[in-house]
Amino acid sequence: MSEASSNDELPCVRCQTPLTYVGERDFREGGGGWVLAFGQLGALFESSTRLEVWGCQSCGHVELFVPGVGE
Repeated sequence: MSEASSNDELPCVRCQTPLTYVGERDFREGGGGWVLAFGQLGALFESSTRLEVWGCQSCGHVELFVPGVGE
């Protein structure tokens, strides 16, 4: 599901309103106390996952997808 394929309607699982493509975002995981203790150095121990974000304008439900999978 990429912006290019946003012509295909993806219905919201809650209210069936078509979802709107919001964009891609990086989600950081890990690090925890490392970032606080070591500042920028702590970021070396974090990993980041890029996900597509789709949202429902009607009920606010959000769906996350791995970019490029299933195309």
